[in-house]
Amino acid sequence: MSTTAIVRVDPKTLLIGPNVRKEVTLRKEFVASVQQHGILVPIIAQQTADGLEVVDGQMRTLAAVDADLTEVPVFVQPAIVDEASRIVEQIVVNEDRAGLTTTDHVAAIAQLALDFKLPAAEIAKRTGATKTQVAAVVTASKSPHATAAIGQEGVTLELAAKIAEAGLSKADTKRVIEARWNKDHALQQILDERAAAARTKELEKETKAAGVAIAAKPSTGDYYAKEKNKHLFLDQLVDRATDKPIALAEHADCPGHAAYVGVRGYNGKVEVHYLCTDPAKNGHRDKNRAAPTKLTPAEREQKQLEKARAEQWLSVTTVRTTWVREQLLTRRTMPTGWDLFLLHDLTETHARAWGQWQKLALELLQRPAAEDDWYPARTLAAWAAEKPINAARAALASVIARHEAELGVKGGWSKVSPVYLRLLAEWGYGLSEIEQAIVDAAGADA
Repeated sequence: MSTTAIVRVDPKTLLIGPNVRKEVTLRKEFVASVQQHGILVPIIAQQTADGLEVVDGQMRTLAAVDADLTEVPVFVQPAIVDEASRIVEQIVVNEDRAGLTTTDHVAAIAQLALDFKLPAAEIAKRTGATKTQVAAVVTASKSPHATAAIGQEGVTLELAAKIAEAGLSKADTKRVIEARWNKDHALQQILDERAAAARTKELEKETKAAGVAIAAKPSTGDYYAKEKNKHLFLDQLVDRATDKPIALAEHADCPGHAAYVGVRGYNGKVEVHYLCTDPAKNGHRDKNRAAPTKLTPAEREQKQLEKARAEQWLSVTTVRTTWVREQLLTRRTMPTGWDLFLLHDLTETHARAWGQWQKLALELLQRPAAEDDWYPARTLAAWAAEKPINAARAALASVIARHEAELGVKGGWSKVSPVYLRLLAEWGYGLSEIEQAIVDAAGADA
């Protein structure tokens, strides 16, 4: 067979040789065109011992087979002895048509450089790529993760080369690819983290060699701390007895002497930071907290009294509000002095927003508002208008609700009005020991 002839052969007999295009996608429109018009541009093949091997025209050959053509034009050229030349030819031909995929292009250029040892300048000259691109391809091809990343959104050849040079793992490469903004920043952050980890390991080794234990970073003020601890840095401590700062040399013999190796603050620098693992136990205290003061016997007694009142107050409040609800506000006549109490209360708290206590007032009147009642004041007003006594009861209930709303906590005893308690007593409520003490104290101060 002539080496310069165009022959017509059955496409099923053609051999598909090595091709830089790894992915072949036949468009339906292309196959339909081949079926209607045949192969208009001859397929280029070379004669081998096994038959005609396609050098250029892989997609046309496959489309002809799909279209059930019985023969296609084939230009038979001399066999290509230089494999590198074949690859270059296929790169150029494919780039002039539909274009290689990025992965195909990278693999082909890498093969020319690594397998055939062609200089970057020659590859650039023969394929049209720049020397910078060739160098980046060669570097990127050394990492399967970097090679796979090429062509993904925002991943350039240069970035892929950096990924390969850094030896990033599959997970770290994915982290760079998925970065929403500048992917070079994500890569640099990974490199910085790696450098910090290496520096931390180095300093920890040196610190242990010096006989100092390694401890966790103090959890105080660290929102990301996984576990709480008592650790504090030496510059945060003073001696509990003298209130003087604690020097590193002096603290070396402390049972809690240790060091945290890592970043402290915002400078990003990995350093050795000395600390105490249990300051209170070892005679230190946090310099940012006020030193404890010694109480006088009278102050200590007052503290104990306040603690006891706090423990009892919720129970006392329950008894008091039950009496108001079931006895005081169910009477047919108003208690003597209620109007004076109302006058006193309104004068004292005229600027307050009364609306927030209306639901409690309704509850005390045994007319609880519905959960979806957004206007309890209107509900209370409507009930007060039903008969004369209701208006007086509603007014008194509102004032009492204002007081009781603030008293239903352990510390409520310190807020209660002695006037309120005294009037309750005059109206028939039996004061508790705590309540009587509050009334008596107010009388002594008057």
